[in-house]
Amino acid sequence: MLQYYLSLIETEEDKKTFSEIYEVYQESLYNYSFSLLKNASDAEDALQNAFCNIIRAMSVPEDIHSTKVKNYLYATVHHCCVDILREKQKRGCEISVDLYPDIFPDNKLLDEQYFVNETYREAIEKLKSFSPEMVAPFTLYYYNNFSYTQVANLLNITEVAARKRVSRVRKAIKAAIGKGESDEQKK
Repeated sequence: MLQYYLSLIETEEDKKTFSEIYEVYQESLYNYSFSLLKNASDAEDALQNAFCNIIRAMSVPEDIHSTKVKNYLYATVHHCCVDILREKQKRGCEISVDLYPDIFPDNKLLDEQYFVNETYREAIEKLKSFSPEMVAPFTLYYYNNFSYTQVANLLNITEVAARKRVSRVRKAIKAAIGKGESDEQKK
């Protein structure tokens, strides 16, 4: 797919920069779009649209690892995901809840005891029940290591709203996991 994108770019400098951006961010951007859309095909479509938009707006950044570049990339993917969700809603399509990606790397969210098979599945199932507006800040904060300020800026919400959404999702997941454990202990 990278070759396709490179064919759309005119200058060698822009091709080199885009290649670096693609290599560094492609996987995490895909996971982010998948966490919002909950469907592999839609996530790929959103990512393809986002990369095409990025190419159209291409200007050579000084540092592809800068916060400014990272925020721009995630904002572009986020907007493409929202566009897909709106289009599905217009057509009256039911939003799919396919398998969820591994969004809890390095046990950042919960203690290791929660990452046993059944409990992990319960956490993922609970996460699927939230709207993209709730999942987006949670995913950006825990999976992509964004600060609350960065999440707020990216999603055009206040920092307080970002903190609250992350907190609500985290509490709901912990409650679902705790409920599952207490049910097992009663047996």
